[in-house]
Amino acid sequence: MESSRDNYNELVSQDKKLMKYIKALEEKEEVKQYKKLLKKREDLLKSIKYAYNGVLKEKYINCNHVWAVLDEKTLKKEGNSQNYCICVKCGLDESVVYKKAKCDNAIVLSDKEKLMYEVLKSGEHKKGIYINISSNRDLIKAVYDYLKASCPNMSDEELRERFQNEIDNLADIKGEPSKEREAAKRLGINVSLLRK
Repeated sequence: MESSRDNYNELVSQDKKLMKYIKALEEKEEVKQYKKLLKKREDLLKSIKYAYNGVLKEKYINCNHVWAVLDEKTLKKEGNSQNYCICVKCGLDESVVYKKAKCDNAIVLSDKEKLMYEVLKSGEHKKGIYINISSNRDLIKAVYDYLKASCPNMSDEELRERFQNEIDNLADIKGEPSKEREAAKRLGINVSLLRK
């Protein structure tokens, strides 16, 4: 029976052989070029991420926001005790301020959330208009996408009015499975989203 020491020595020997082959490969010009290109791509991806964050920040700052209140279920699930709004157009979400204050360093904000937090705290963003609705993030996004696809050039006031009507209509059909399925199909969402 092979001892632990023999097994360990065999594995170390295999590793040394493997490293010898790797070093030989690293001396080949193609492999050197490959490693240079990988490094160049890594640097490029960092630059792309930085540029994309700039695009997002401009989007959040320059958007003529159309705000909707996140519903009570969503807020309770996230542990929020007060109402927060989300912009239906750009996704700027006020709840990141609460998330940051509540947990500070305990919960790390994503890069996108950090950017939202910076914009909201700086006050650089436009105030916009409010829709008199309360809904969850997914449904807000689905209704917005549907409305923009059906009428891409509508004004913010038209958007607010149509959004309000759409949410009211969805509330009216709650509990009617066939109508819920029709609405879900029209909006391109799972019917369970309407039942949240």
